[in-house]
Amino acid sequence: MVVRKLGLQQVAFFRAAFESNLELSELAVRYLGAEVSLPAAKRTLQAVQDALVQASKRRGKHGAAALLRIPRGRLSSKLPAAAADDPPARYRPSLEEYRDEVDPAGFYSESELLLMYEDEYGPEDAAQPGPVDRRLLRNARLLEKKIRLINALAAEIAEPPRPEDQIEGWFDAPLAARLTSAGLNTLQDLVRFMNHRGYRWFALIPGLGEKRATQVVAFFQASDMATALDGYATTPMRAYRSQRRERHPLMAPAGAIVPLEKFRSPTMLDGSQGTNRMPAARNKLDVHNDLEAIHAWLRLYANKPNTERAYRKEAERLLLWAIFAKRRAFSSLNTQDVADYVQFLARPEPAPLWVADRRYDRFHAAWRPFVKGGLSPRSIAYAVQVLSGMCSWLVGQRYLDSNPFEGLPRMDRGNMKPTHRSLSFQQWGMVREYLGALPTGLAATRLRYLMMLLYATGLRRSEVAKARLGDLRLRHFGEKSAWFLHVVGKGGREREVPFVRPVMNALHVYLKERAHQFDSVLDLPRELPLIAALEDSRRALSENAIYIHLKECFRDVSDWAFGQDKEASAVFARASTHWLRHTHATHALRRGVGLESVRDNLGHASIAVSSMYIDTASEAQHKETEAFVEGVLGP
Repeated sequence: MVVRKLGLQQVAFFRAAFESNLELSELAVRYLGAEVSLPAAKRTLQAVQDALVQASKRRGKHGAAALLRIPRGRLSSKLPAAAADDPPARYRPSLEEYRDEVDPAGFYSESELLLMYEDEYGPEDAAQPGPVDRRLLRNARLLEKKIRLINALAAEIAEPPRPEDQIEGWFDAPLAARLTSAGLNTLQDLVRFMNHRGYRWFALIPGLGEKRATQVVAFFQASDMATALDGYATTPMRAYRSQRRERHPLMAPAGAIVPLEKFRSPTMLDGSQGTNRMPAARNKLDVHNDLEAIHAWLRLYANKPNTERAYRKEAERLLLWAIFAKRRAFSSLNTQDVADYVQFLARPEPAPLWVADRRYDRFHAAWRPFVKGGLSPRSIAYAVQVLSGMCSWLVGQRYLDSNPFEGLPRMDRGNMKPTHRSLSFQQWGMVREYLGALPTGLAATRLRYLMMLLYATGLRRSEVAKARLGDLRLRHFGEKSAWFLHVVGKGGREREVPFVRPVMNALHVYLKERAHQFDSVLDLPRELPLIAALEDSRRALSENAIYIHLKECFRDVSDWAFGQDKEASAVFARASTHWLRHTHATHALRRGVGLESVRDNLGHASIAVSSMYIDTASEAQHKETEAFVEGVLGP
């Protein structure tokens, strides 16, 4: 059994409970944190009292132990007005009162007790003070003595939290149970988890909300372990990014595996003398090394942030691998080198150097070029395609002499059907059931609306992040009218997506939850985002935040569904924002929506792309094969 540990904050709370006339709940906020419940505060009082009593007994002060047990409310330091000038210390109890107070267990002999009594108050026949309220004076003296006793024993029962301490020793039982159920057993485990996961670390622990998380953060910040907690764990992401930009230099030391925007090549490997370089006189680019050349290529996609981000990732991995694994400049790589790189992509090693356990922000110290392992054959083929295109462009600009990727055999990206990354009708029904059971409030309303919007429209998350009320269009078809959402998608292609009645009704509910008053959405400012930050209805939720919120939601649905459908739970654990786009297309086609309409909803340039969502052929293939096998072998 883990022994409950106490710090000076808990002892101060116990002392204040007797010194102050404030309500216990007010004292708990002041000393233990705003999120501590009254039952938890009472349990803390009892724990401190038990520890003080045991410490007193270890010193052989059994009478003092009895004094410590006197409950709050039984002692009062308030004297009547007539006794205000008569200090409590002047009151002299009788010997019997003294015995009841100091030695209720009869530990001392009569003579020992008398000597103690006279040592504190003088001879028994000494003059008594004037008439005062004896009970209040006695209580005031007992209270003063109790406070002195608490102060004397505080250092003996209080200790600073240490990294190796068990969580159950420092947190209330219900809170400790939630933390340990997530595999966090020591304070060090908890700090590492918080520093790794960031400001919303608590969202990954079932049953642990923001209120209790605040209590945990307050505990560490008031302790000797305050410096162990990184600002990443205690600061909202937007503010933390701003702080990092202000306090930390942009560039990392040369030779560190860091994101491209912080990277500095070692001088000998920067590509200024690359063996695959064209003569400098023929170079069309105003660049002098590989990093500058790669940035010049990426700038071609500056107006396509999603493409730029995807291409940067591939170029970043290759450049870092060339320098740290191959010890060659990017502009010195040959065909054999890039063939080795293709093998590396499938299994990047050593893993601690290249692979992160999850996706981290690019400024985080735990960032790595890969997440959870190597790439699939399909992803490797995509990487080779992107990098070959980059090298071909650099050859055309006379920076490189040849494209090393041209010597590789052609790699087929395959034809993975997007229906493999979509939810079934039953699974979508489970998601709706989970969302319907969420408590009321702005956060839950936003999550329900966001999930519906993505499912009903098939929008990409980048398109949702950019959507504003001003993008809604009311179209008239004879006597009927209908709402559409104007979208600028990939490649700058514009389209209008049906904004159907259930989605519009849900938008009204969500906007009113955001405290907007209106009769029609046309009455509201055009720049209002469709999906807004909780703290500011005028600020759009970012593309990255949309992904994180939906990913967290699917994880919660996975946990909720585990007991009733383990297969569905596994599907939800993998699902992400883009799955809803696939689900929209698959369900629409299953319910008879025309292929052209699905194409237009998704913004595909070709109907051939949209046709990949049709899985009726796979269904027929399975059905016919099953009938054949059962006809021969039996069911």
